[in-house]
Amino acid sequence: MLFSLENNKIEGSIPRDIGNLTALKELYLGVNNLIVSIGNLSSSIEEIYAGGCKMKERIPKTVGNLSNLSVLGLQENPLPDSNLTSLRYLYLASNRIASHVPDSLWSLKDLLGFILSSNFLTGSLPSEIGLLKVATWIDFSMNQFKNNIPSRIGDLENLNHLSLGQIPSNGPFKNFTSESFISNDALCGSSRFHVPASQTSSIHRSRTKKVLQTKLIVFGASAIIAGVALAFLFVRYVNKEKVPNGTNLFSLTAK
Repeated sequence: MLFSLENNKIEGSIPRDIGNLTALKELYLGVNNLIVSIGNLSSSIEEIYAGGCKMKERIPKTVGNLSNLSVLGLQENPLPDSNLTSLRYLYLASNRIASHVPDSLWSLKDLLGFILSSNFLTGSLPSEIGLLKVATWIDFSMNQFKNNIPSRIGDLENLNHLSLGQIPSNGPFKNFTSESFISNDALCGSSRFHVPASQTSSIHRSRTKKVLQTKLIVFGASAIIAGVALAFLFVRYVNKEKVPNGTNLFSLTAK
């Protein structure tokens, strides 16, 4: 059974009577003004979509008791305060997550889809991303990650959508084509993916170009110096041949 309360301008808490809907499978709460977060719900529920509710409280630990919950959409809401090991899809876009990915999220090793786009994540992308072995969809775009992407992301053999940064070249990415990265303008990597070159490879090419230019300049200057020296020696030789033996060059000039 599906129950939707989306766009109803509901304020306050979710009615506890919803917990009596024992056949409820999908609950849509998006775009409301819920001051109190998700509370009493039936363990039968499998999907909760609460994007845009702007809840004031953290999702309670009791949500962890929803053993059948596989999809949780919490865009623009606080993070869940429990270990939701049954989750397969977690949407946390625009949740104002700052600095780093919370360690508790890396324990969700059965995630198929994981979206953390449009947050305030900084620094290096943790190597723990390699723990998401079964993930097929990862979107960490619109953050402020720096440095290289960990090579362990190449271990995600089931991954078919990545919105992140530089495209790795190992693991399953060896078989990816440019079609796998359509509409991901912020990505960089190999030219065969039809994306801009990575900063590392650009720097390498720039340095190689500068070295080549320096070598050409040194070679050109050496060639010019050698040419001038040979010309000078040739002129001296010609002039010497024109002056008769024993003749004073000064006296010939004076005449």
